[in-house]
Amino acid sequence: MRPLEQIVEDGEGLYGPVDDGRLAPRLDLAMANGQAGDYTKCQELSEELLGDCDRLLGPEHARTVQARYLVEESAGSLARSALAAFLELPRDSFAEEAAPADWQERLLDGASAIEAAPSYRARMLWDSKPPSRASDDGMHLEYDFEFVRPDRFHLLRETPEDIDEWIVLGDEHYRNAGLWWPVDDDETKEEHEREDGKLLADSYLDLLRRTAPIAVNVRRSGQAAYLVAEYAVVTQAWSHFFQGVASPREARTSLWIDLADGLLRRVEGSFVLPLSPEDGGEAIESFKHGFASYGEDIAIEAPDLGVELDEDESPRASAVFG
Repeated sequence: MRPLEQIVEDGEGLYGPVDDGRLAPRLDLAMANGQAGDYTKCQELSEELLGDCDRLLGPEHARTVQARYLVEESAGSLARSALAAFLELPRDSFAEEAAPADWQERLLDGASAIEAAPSYRARMLWDSKPPSRASDDGMHLEYDFEFVRPDRFHLLRETPEDIDEWIVLGDEHYRNAGLWWPVDDDETKEEHEREDGKLLADSYLDLLRRTAPIAVNVRRSGQAAYLVAEYAVVTQAWSHFFQGVASPREARTSLWIDLADGLLRRVEGSFVLPLSPEDGGEAIESFKHGFASYGEDIAIEAPDLGVELDEDESPRASAVFG
């Protein structure tokens, strides 16, 4: 395979013939690095390019707009990649230490830090194991989530068979089904609000502030250290999840507060959920939930409506990279 630099120099840019001197091929090179999965290099190149485009072409020029969009997307892709790797780390890869004497204050400070954060990104992995008599293999969900206070949400939900994406801007709801369309039915809006609420770091405030943990310790790996609080309950913010069924049993939730900055970084949990009388049996629910990009400039805007994706584009309609 030829180096990315050579592909660009040969005029095979993603935006057609080079028409802005060295700016167009530099944009193509940044894009190619992102599509190759090197989001760090993509972000570095696109940030440098944005400064030059803004200075030479002006803030409203199409090339400047492309560069600015690439900066935002590379930052988001880098955060998602880091979150995915972090959630894959098993608990036993972190050495256990005793909790500091001020652990209660640190939990309360963690709650305040969540409320003070103007924005953040999250990723959640959710698995549901069906009753033993069921024939299927259960359900696996993956969520990528962006939030900007007070009421801007962007969520991508994936299963092995399907992908859903939506944007909520206050009372405005938009859904992507190959093209973006405005949502006006209450049932879909309620689904958006229910799922968005599940992804919020704010949903764990009741545990941090009003629930006594059953154990507290420190987990350390290299230079990273986390205050881990263990609870024998599920957050009350998810109460709607249990409507119509009995309360969850054997619940466990652990919250990981980064000792370096006091921010919630990871949540793990599981519980047994009795199913409806019609279904019978029980389901074992488990999840991992990670947070990053606190306070970063995350753009969540209304999408272009009715713009259909090409067949070779990523289902993540709002993102440059797959």
